[in-house]
Amino acid sequence: MKSEYINKLVKELQSPDPERRRQAAEELQYADERAIYPLIRALEDENPGVSDAAMRSLISIGGEVTAYMMLPLLREHALLRNTALLVMKEIGNIRIIRKLLIDKDDDVRKFGVDLIAELKDRESCPYLRDLMKDPNPNVRAATASAIGKIGCHDLKDELIEALDDDEWVCFSALDSMGRLKDVEFIEPLSRLLDSGSDAIRYAAIEALSAIPHPEAAGILKGYLKKAADSEKKLILKALVNSGLTPEDGNLKETFLEMLRSDDRDEMIHALKGLVLIKASDAVREILERGGEMDPLNPLEQDLISIIRESIVDIGSCDVLIELLRSGELKYRAKVIAIESIGELGCKDAVGTLVELLRSDIRDIRRAGMKAIGKMKCEEAYEEVITAIEDPDGHVRRAAIKALGDIGDKRAFEPLSEHLKAEPYKDVREETVITLLRLDEERFLDGLDEYDLYTKKLVARFTNNADVLIRLSEAEEMEVRIEAIRRLGEFAFEEKCLDRLKELVKDRDAEIRRAAVISLIDSGYGEDMFLNLLDDTDMWVRYYAVKGIGATAPERHISRLKEMLKDRNIPVVIETIRILKKYSEREDIRKNLKSLVNHPEAEIRETALEALSCD
Repeated sequence: MKSEYINKLVKELQSPDPERRRQAAEELQYADERAIYPLIRALEDENPGVSDAAMRSLISIGGEVTAYMMLPLLREHALLRNTALLVMKEIGNIRIIRKLLIDKDDDVRKFGVDLIAELKDRESCPYLRDLMKDPNPNVRAATASAIGKIGCHDLKDELIEALDDDEWVCFSALDSMGRLKDVEFIEPLSRLLDSGSDAIRYAAIEALSAIPHPEAAGILKGYLKKAADSEKKLILKALVNSGLTPEDGNLKETFLEMLRSDDRDEMIHALKGLVLIKASDAVREILERGGEMDPLNPLEQDLISIIRESIVDIGSCDVLIELLRSGELKYRAKVIAIESIGELGCKDAVGTLVELLRSDIRDIRRAGMKAIGKMKCEEAYEEVITAIEDPDGHVRRAAIKALGDIGDKRAFEPLSEHLKAEPYKDVREETVITLLRLDEERFLDGLDEYDLYTKKLVARFTNNADVLIRLSEAEEMEVRIEAIRRLGEFAFEEKCLDRLKELVKDRDAEIRRAAVISLIDSGYGEDMFLNLLDDTDMWVRYYAVKGIGATAPERHISRLKEMLKDRNIPVVIETIRILKKYSEREDIRKNLKSLVNHPEAEIRETALEALSCD
């Protein structure tokens, strides 16, 4: 950037208009060291947009000089000090940051330690050793914390000594021990389990929990009997993570107590524990806990899935079948049990499932149908084919899918008839999928007779390339578009690629768009994308640019640079996003800089973002 322009921007920083000051501060990111001092002064601008732009520009200029000039700001008020720390962190000049470690000011030494920790500079570990003896406890605590964050394994002894330091330093050391996970920490940590401080004991348990070693797990198990309730739950979580066996079945009641908690994390750890000890005698309680949840609540829906997975992992078909036969489970718990049976493939449950298909409760019928389908129960065919006439659409859909899973071709005729009368689109979709699975050739024989929606479904789900080519010529535009979108999946076949080459020249822009999108998905079409950059339709050009970006952007940089002059915003923005990957190239930076003053704000912002990405 020329001196005259830098001087002009520096003067603009004094403008009474905050927007002009912000723009000047933003533009100075492309300047050199001459802009550093004016930008530092702008950090105290009364307008937050200006001060933020000044900070970002200082980070962008970077370098040792900028980092050095941040040092005096560390002695200023909190906002300026924090800004200086952020700039120094982003610049990352370790040599200058290490100088802070020997500063006379306690706070400055602590800032230096914090920066080294955030940058995770392991070469600075030796510099931290002496700071563990610093006269200021805040510096010692920050140093103890940094040792763990950076991974300074050579400073284990210093951490062990810090356990006898001030409580706050001890906490930091305990946190770092948990991060380093070294076996040498087990013995000194075990001594802290007798501490008179609840907080220290809790932190020591956390640190021991993090060490993946049988000795640590053994100490935690031994302490469990005298642990406080809060400690007990923490230890159980740790034991779950370190691994339990069925021999630890005596923990079942404690895990069930945790399962009844409203705390999501506790519940999940309880379930993991019950799985590890293979608590088949706890399946009923687990099901009932799941049955208390609302499947329409997204958070509880997720927990229901975890509960179901836990039951499957415990893996007791006999218990599940007996619970279903007992009739004691409430309907939501019963649904989870049925779904678990399907996942487990409990063949002995087929008779019970068939009986449940007669339930008055829709969710039970649907769950039973899904389970039968997953297990491919051929012996249940008669009950399943009857269910395609169920009054509930969800059950009908589950039954139709189950017929596809079972694969009995006797279902083809009744399903073909059902397709004509089914009112719900999602059920019709499942019917078409199943008919294609059962006998695709037979189903496609009647293609010309099907209605528009059925043809669309055929285009969406068939794997017959010839049918897709045929449907790409259909009279109905919706069917054509659906088929064209699928052709890209088969572009490795010459006939499909040839058809797409024809379609990108179609007079209808909507057809051309569908064809170019299909080509993008296929990974073919580099030459066609180039030709389409001059298309009259904006969206065709947009997808053509996207296609070049997906196939071979390096080979067509010059053509992409031309697209920065396109008259439509989406095309220009997509081009910028592709060229952003090459923004270190001077020619591309020049092109992107030319857009910084573009009349469209969205283009200006995207160009600035691309220029700052390196």
